[in-house]
Amino acid sequence: MRKRLLAVLSLWMAVAVCGCSGGSVSPAVERKQAFSYTAQAEERLSGNLGRANCTVAAENDRFILGYDEKSGNVTVLDKRNGRLYDTQPQEVEKDTIAIEDTQRLMRSALVLTYFDQQTERTVNSEELMTEDSLSCEKTANGVHVVYRLGSTARTLTDLPQKLSEKRFQELFVEHPQLLPNDIKRAKIYYKPDSDGVYVLSDTKNTTVKLLGEILDRIGYTDEDLEKDNAENGIRSTGSDRLSFVIPVDYTLQDAGVLVSIDCAGIQYNESKPLLSVTVNPFFMATENSAGRFLVPDGTGAVMNCSTGEGDIGSYTTELYGTDDTIYKQDAVHARNTATMPMYALLDGDHAIVCVLEQGDALARICIQKANEISRQNRAWSVFQLRRMAGVVLGDGSFQSDVKIVQEAMYDGTVSQMYCFLAEDTVQIRDVASFYRDYVTQKYNLTVREAVSPLQLKVIGTIQREKSVMGIRYHGNQVLSSYRQVIDCVDALVAGGISQIDLIYAGALKGGLDGESITMLKLNHGLGSEKERAALAGRAGVSVFLETALTTVPKGAGGFSRYGDTARTMDETLAKQFQYHIVTGKENGYRYIAAPRLYETYLERLTDFSQKYSFSGVSLTDFSGTFYSDHGDTLVFRQDAKDLSMSLLEKAAHGTPVVLSNPAESALAYTQTVVDLKGSTANAALDEAVPFFQMVFHGLVGYSAAPLNEADDYTSALLESVATGAALYYKVFAADADVVRDTQQETLYSHSLTQWQDKIKEAAAWAGETLSRVAAMPITAYDMVSEGVSRTVFGDAVTVYVNRTESDIVIEGCTVPARSFSVKEAAV
Repeated sequence: MRKRLLAVLSLWMAVAVCGCSGGSVSPAVERKQAFSYTAQAEERLSGNLGRANCTVAAENDRFILGYDEKSGNVTVLDKRNGRLYDTQPQEVEKDTIAIEDTQRLMRSALVLTYFDQQTERTVNSEELMTEDSLSCEKTANGVHVVYRLGSTARTLTDLPQKLSEKRFQELFVEHPQLLPNDIKRAKIYYKPDSDGVYVLSDTKNTTVKLLGEILDRIGYTDEDLEKDNAENGIRSTGSDRLSFVIPVDYTLQDAGVLVSIDCAGIQYNESKPLLSVTVNPFFMATENSAGRFLVPDGTGAVMNCSTGEGDIGSYTTELYGTDDTIYKQDAVHARNTATMPMYALLDGDHAIVCVLEQGDALARICIQKANEISRQNRAWSVFQLRRMAGVVLGDGSFQSDVKIVQEAMYDGTVSQMYCFLAEDTVQIRDVASFYRDYVTQKYNLTVREAVSPLQLKVIGTIQREKSVMGIRYHGNQVLSSYRQVIDCVDALVAGGISQIDLIYAGALKGGLDGESITMLKLNHGLGSEKERAALAGRAGVSVFLETALTTVPKGAGGFSRYGDTARTMDETLAKQFQYHIVTGKENGYRYIAAPRLYETYLERLTDFSQKYSFSGVSLTDFSGTFYSDHGDTLVFRQDAKDLSMSLLEKAAHGTPVVLSNPAESALAYTQTVVDLKGSTANAALDEAVPFFQMVFHGLVGYSAAPLNEADDYTSALLESVATGAALYYKVFAADADVVRDTQQETLYSHSLTQWQDKIKEAAAWAGETLSRVAAMPITAYDMVSEGVSRTVFGDAVTVYVNRTESDIVIEGCTVPARSFSVKEAAV
């Protein structure tokens, strides 16, 4: 097999660039810059957008936004084609298979989950609507809608039964919000007993209603009630009413409409705390069987709409993976595969792109095909404002499983931007082109002219079990000394590779197994200061010091596991468990650091890297994995993410940073990205697409998983060429046998003796093409046939990749088997 691969590589080198010329490449999708009113749009501009009871709230060059103050439905008119978008589907009764409960859900603007008697319950806004549930108010560029759902009226259990004379005076005599009649009524309702305590003496329904209105007026809270009851020896039972007040803002913008909730304005019964909120669950819905959903699974995937009876399915992903302080991650779940906070519905001549602008680290994206209860294929997002988890209480003789919830609800803002695309036929490339413009402006990204075509991760040291006089201990095992790395780099440069991003992993004390941000010391076994400086000074080579930042190994010096570890919801020490790559069995763990330490850790690391003349730092976590903290001060996952981004921004001003599979918002602060995760194997997904690459190529350098870890090395190389990814390898300089019987024995096939020649050959074969297109956007990508793809870079270079075992001819260009060819655009 090895001989066959070498033969294939030699063939590649001979046919690296096809001699094809002439012809034209696939043009980029033409943008529609002029927005003209169609006859249909003109008719709908007459006043109510074609919707009864619709009031226009805002208008710009592309859209008109209106609302119905009776139903809460918000309508957007796209002036370019006259298409109407409704947050609540119209004429839901036409969905003949939708039962009454489903139709009620379709008419709902909100879906809420809440915690009640050890159970998570779900309710939609239509179930709780009353005549007074809605209030709508125009804003500067949209509408503010407040949903008062359920019963907000106080019941008898919500009223203080007894009050001291001092409290009675504070509440019903001296309070500045009282009306004159309030004082008079309160003295009728409450009568002092022999001890001077005011006792509620009138409990008629009318009294409860009027007294409840007074308490609302003065802002009397459940906490006030609990304190007053405690002061008078009364046990608080908590209100039994189910009620929510949810404020939602719809704001018209150039690309569409921003829907946001200021969570600080949410109200609910404390005995039934709110867990999650979904806004407009049927806004992105279609009955079109030819429709498709784009999901951020890895670098992108497509889920087709249902084509008929029996074609059902669903897909759910939590952005940025699982929070290990909430759930223990298991071996079968890939970490952090969804890093782009967006999804889209492509529906013939239009598309809706939903971008999660705020609260994304709390979000879950859901897709549901049409099924036996509705004809609608739909996509929506859920914001988890408060977490719930199961814990075990008791000792060995008696244990009980109980559910607990976070002590507080997230009180920031959650928002999602709905963007509307209009073309003759909207394709994935159109969505990518739109989203590229969107993120370029959002993150202030610029074209990267110089991107290294080769990324090399070198493993410095690991730990292995050793013995001295019969005493066993763990010591360092050097895998790649400075001198060995210099020799490797020099050999690659001599082979024609002029630029390398070199990531030095396991260079810190503790090695790859136990390197710690808390004890920043270079491993002396790697070599002398002179040798290290010689490596750092190699022309064309950028050396990045790699470590983890948010997790710390067991026994790390300078780290207090009780004082510095984040806490889980049941207040135990938070751990990131590790699993054997082959057996899937638990293989140790690292402590998750409290977010309050991030700033100190990152400053130490950047200062340390600069002191020892590294080109920058490489972070294996921090930018794409976010942890909440349930210690003395509750830190929500969103807060941890926002903190990480602000610290990255600060660090990037002085130190180049390499990030591993980061969140999209971190891309503005990175030199390059490694270890991009592809789409996961999921039966619900129909096709993996390189959406991330189509959006970010030319703006951010990137690579996928190490090529020498791929199941099929040749296919992985071809995929790098097809998507413009840098060639990325993980290696060490020592003989392969040195990793046997260590925690890192899975690295057995990563020795440089096995890979150095292949790296040079692959770089010679693909490096020129990758460098040629490095600054170009991917303007088109499609599978021409089974195993054959066409990528257009900047409308100037077309790269055909043939993954099949036979030569093919496409558009006048011959593409050898298991190889690629390049065609330049005609001038």
